[in-house]
Amino acid sequence: MDPILLSRIQFAFTVAFHYIFPPLSIGLGLFLVIVEGRWMRGRNPVDRQIAKFWTRIFGLIFAIGVASGIVMEFQFGTNWSSYSRFVGDVFGSALAAECDPYALCHACAASAAEHGAGIYENTPVDEILCERGGCALHTRTGRTVRADTVILAAGEETAKRLSGIAGERTDFSVVTSSVADFAGWPNQALITEFGHPGVWMRTTPDRRILASGLSCGMASLQKLSAMLNVEVFMKKKTSELTERLRAMFPGIRGLNAEYRYAMNYVTTADGLPVLGPDAQDNLYYCLCTGENGLACALFGSRLLLEQYGGKEPDLSLFSPDR
Repeated sequence: MDPILLSRIQFAFTVAFHYIFPPLSIGLGLFLVIVEGRWMRGRNPVDRQIAKFWTRIFGLIFAIGVASGIVMEFQFGTNWSSYSRFVGDVFGSALAAECDPYALCHACAASAAEHGAGIYENTPVDEILCERGGCALHTRTGRTVRADTVILAAGEETAKRLSGIAGERTDFSVVTSSVADFAGWPNQALITEFGHPGVWMRTTPDRRILASGLSCGMASLQKLSAMLNVEVFMKKKTSELTERLRAMFPGIRGLNAEYRYAMNYVTTADGLPVLGPDAQDNLYYCLCTGENGLACALFGSRLLLEQYGGKEPDLSLFSPDR
């Protein structure tokens, strides 16, 4: 059978399935705003039950829409790459977005401070003790922060308390020196090579190439320093990344790694976030990791806010003891 026809059939099924969910999410979102507004004004328990029921449906529809949308995005690149090159600037912003994580974190912290939140920088917490009256956070600087409720959203620190669900992995990256020409790389599109482990490649405004991936289950490079030569291991991984670049783009001259580094990140075995209360009173988790970490953080924070407000959303899918 003609590959073009097969691509069209595959893409038709994907799009037909995916586009069931965006309008449902938009419509349900407006409906929930109206129903919850009615409940907040009138405190009618019927309105609260309606909102609670449809919030679960909304979460399910949103999750399925995100999953099917990711498949659709990659089919734009695999099945219709030429089309994507011509019109990608038009629909690309609707499918994905990039941001400066440093600027985003500082903007969020500044906004929180404007609303009265206390921001403690460079203050590691060594111990959290919770009782029914609240929690005490003992910091490495010798101070104690007291709070009625604590939400753990720091990846590596949270994973230490969730060793049965979450674990750390290490990614390796190289940044090449500036190159004169990106021969064989049309429009310098973002490249994702799926696999175990995967690799990601992109270019920078100053004509460098950034390649990352080849992750492994190293708990921490520092922890392993006593057992193996970490520098040698990292050089081996980053050299493999450089060789992959050279093999993929033989026409690009002067591909040399100028910077090499490694980073730890946290993931869960099933890829789902960890949301909900810990066995200790007044301690909650909001661990959102992976490629959909930002999206999960948005609905995860809302679900925890609802639980804090007494609405009791269904968090069994994301439970810390699942």
